Order: sequence, then C-alpha cells, then structure tokens
Amino acid sequence: MFVWRYQWGVLIVIGEYYGKVLNLKMPLNLFGNKFSPKKTPPRRAQSLSNINLDADQAREEFGPNIGPVKLRLGGNEVNFENGMWIQETGGGGGASHKEVMKLRKENQQVSEENNLLKLKIDILLDMLAEASAVSHYHETELKQMRAQSNRKVRGRGETAEICPEQEMGKRTVPCGRYKTTNLGIFEDLEKTEKRLQYIHARNERRLCSDEDNQQENSTNKIAELKQEKQQMKEEIALLKLKIDVLLNTLAQATAVTNYQNDELKRLRAQIGNT
Repeated sequence: MFVWRYQWGVLIVIGEYYGKVLNLKMPLNLFGNKFSPKKTPPRRAQSLSNINLDADQAREEFGPNIGPVKLRLGGNEVNFENGMWIQETGGGGGASHKEVMKLRKENQQVSEENNLLKLKIDILLDMLAEASAVSHYHETELKQMRAQSNRKVRGRGETAEICPEQEMGKRTVPCGRYKTTNLGIFEDLEKTEKRLQYIHARNERRLCSDEDNQQENSTNKIAELKQEKQQMKEEIALLKLKIDVLLNTLAQATAVTNYQNDELKRLRAQIGNT
C-alpha cells in the first residue's frame, strides 16, 4: 500500500514538473512560422484586360499617350501643354487663352524683326552720312583744281575750259560749270519718318489704354493683339521701304564719289603735265 502511494506521488510530481517546463516561453520560437515568407494573395479573376472595350477606349486606356498634365491650384485648373501652363476657364476660355498666348508669341517675333530693321536703318544712315561728307569734300577739292587748271589754260592764251565731260584723248570742248548729282532723295524718307512717328504715337496711346484697362475679357485682348500685330506689320513695311530708299541713295552717293575720284586723278595728271 505504501509503495503504491509512493509511485502515484512520484508520477504526480513528475507530471507537474513537465507541465511547468512546457508552459515556459522560449526566447526564440524555432518551430513557429515567424520566419517563413508570406504567401502571395491569389490573383483576381477579372482585370481590365478582360473588360470588353471598343477600339477608342482601349487605345485611351492602354495606349502610351497619357494626355495633358492637369493641376488644381487655388481653385483654378491648369494644364501643361506645349511647354506652357495654360489656365482653364469656363465657357471655352481655355481656347481663348491659347489663342492669346499664340498671338503674343507671334507679336514678339514681329517686334524682333522690327528692331532688326531699325538697326539696319541706323547703319545705313551712318554710311550715307559718311558718303555725303566724302562727296562734299571731293566737290570742294574739284572746284579748286578746276579753277587752277582754267587759270593755266588762260595763261597760255586758250579760251576753252576744262570740264568733267571731256575725257583723256578727246579734244577740248566748251562747256559750263559741272554740277554734281543731287544726293537729296530725302522726300520719301521724310514721309516715311512721319508715318513711323505717327505709328509710334498711336502705339503709345494704345499701351496707355491697356494699362488703364487691365481687367478686359479675352475677346477684346485677342482683338487688341491682332491690331497690334497689324500695326507692327505696317511699320515693318514702311521700314523696308525706307531701307530701299537708303540703299538707292547710298548707291548713288558711292557712284558720285567714285566719279569724283576719277576726276581728281585726271585733273592732277593734267595740271602736272602743264
């Protein structure tokens, strides 16, 4: 009886001991699933590729064209198109804004061409002033040399005068005083200058009115830009006309200067021979 109780007591102690050991928490659960990779969720049975779309919708959904970039800033929708941020407004305002931007770009190009023509005119005016000064100096020198040559001819008892029309090797013929070609083809230039001044004054008045009315609608702005473009084109046409007149005048002044140089050489040679 005592042995039986002793055996049952030993079994109970061993059972409690193993129970406490099994209830202890291990620092690393080597037999758990903490270090195993997560399983991927199953794919959905239906995707966009299985939806029945027509050609246009499929091209829009799966094509490479992502469309314009749109943002909303301060309650205004802005699109990024052609390298510019364009603000959208109600009632087709986006198209009007695009047209305004296009007209401003064209007006900038026309303004650059206008400035280039003005620079060309300044250069031609400087060249013409220099050619006129040289021609005036040659004319004064020619008068002095003709007077000196005529005095020598009268001293030899001859009655003929030396004139620029006679050439080397030809006989001496009576002639009147030589008159140089008139360089003053400036009537057209004066008219053109007055027209340009009128256009500049009109543009200044228009700019002042634009500054006073900054809150105008897009339709009026487009009309003003078109009017500005037309005015600049008119000014460019007048500038081109002025350039043509200056080129013709400069060519004439150059021809007169060359002729005067030839006359000076001939008179110097003739005076030296006498």
